[in-house]
Amino acid sequence: MKLFLKLSLPIFLLVSASVLAQIKPISFGTETTLEQLFSMGKEKPINWINVNTDPDTWRKEKDILVCSGLPIGVMRSEKQYENFILMVEWRHMEARGNSGVFVWSDAKPGEKDRLPGGVEVQMLELDWVNQNIRDGVKPPIA
Repeated sequence: MKLFLKLSLPIFLLVSASVLAQIKPISFGTETTLEQLFSMGKEKPINWINVNTDPDTWRKEKDILVCSGLPIGVMRSEKQYENFILMVEWRHMEARGNSGVFVWSDAKPGEKDRLPGGVEVQMLELDWVNQNIRDGVKPPIA
């Protein structure tokens, strides 16, 4: 995952989440400013802070960030960003995968739904709509 940016709001990763937070941030992905991009400067790691999931919900395996999906909740970037390009590669390990990345977020997860306000960039399994038909009706995709 590479991030090209200028800096000011947290980015959240959503998972399918308790209120215990990890003690140490997970360092994953890199940050590159536009100036560094053109001058071939050194990228900086991005630190991620567990907001409202169990300590073992997120883990790093080599160059892959792995999420157990339980309990539903979020983690956020340590820094705030504005005017950024975010590149994410992901895959769902089970059918009906539903995840997302929150951007321009208020950084305050709700007490009932555990998710923050802001714009969620949805990351659904490609066939999610067809796999989630209820009473013969497909769910909306937007």
